Amino acid sequence: MDERRKTNELIARVIGPVNDDEAADIELAVRSKTAESRWYGFKKIPDKPLAIVLERKGKRKRRTPK
Repeated sequence: MDERRKTNELIARVIGPVNDDEAADIELAVRSKTAESRWYGFKKIPDKPLAIVLERKGKRKRRTPK
């Protein structure tokens, strides 16, 4: 999600005609920023054991009056 913004920031710095070397440098910077964003953007969290979840839900149900 953050990749478009990072890409646009890098491309916005370019003004006027660009030669092949500059274009390759910009492309490398965009790819590295995108990879970095994906690496740090999402981390999995392990699930809690089912017994703990059911115990907590049971306590919540017993607490709420009907």
